[in-house]
Amino acid sequence: MLASSGLSTLRFDAPGSGESEGSWKSDFRVTSYLESVVDVFNYVQSSAPVSPRRFGIWGHSMGGLVAILAASRLPGQFQTLCVSQPSTGRMTLSEEERQSWETTGIRVLSNERFPEIQLPYDFYIDRIQYSSVQAITSVYIPTLFLAGSDDVTAPRTNVKAIFDAANEPKEYQELPGDHFYKNDPALLSKYNEAACSFFIRTLLTE
Repeated sequence: MLASSGLSTLRFDAPGSGESEGSWKSDFRVTSYLESVVDVFNYVQSSAPVSPRRFGIWGHSMGGLVAILAASRLPGQFQTLCVSQPSTGRMTLSEEERQSWETTGIRVLSNERFPEIQLPYDFYIDRIQYSSVQAITSVYIPTLFLAGSDDVTAPRTNVKAIFDAANEPKEYQELPGDHFYKNDPALLSKYNEAACSFFIRTLLTE
């Protein structure tokens, strides 16, 4: 959809997933993902035949957090930002839960798509460094926030909290569906259309 609208796009497998090197256990970290975004961005700038003044970034869930962090740490490099159902970043745990995780070294989580996710304690130590609510305050580019009406993984109230902390210009849209809207072609189309329209307006319009 983006390509047909005149927008070149690049997607990549994060460290430890898909065809990228590494493992889920050692590389599923916000820091690792953020470093990869910077590497990919530098590659695009040096190797791709694209306008150096028209870059946008889009992330979903933890990728939304990473996109916000990248935009905040690379001021002036991105001209627009879109985040769908972004994570707020820092995990809220009771001291008992934290100690149990530290002691066992592994915490088992689950969601609608993955029945068992084994996260090492190092993931928690890394993640508590980051807050999308805090990072968004240093972003000064057009930003679109997409929230899911039935999302319990990244609730719309959390997305709205990030939106409220953001600078203008900003937009907030609440669309139907849960955190895994990408599994439903009809819902996926709605999110894609919203993001694509936003990027056209912010990147292709003088």
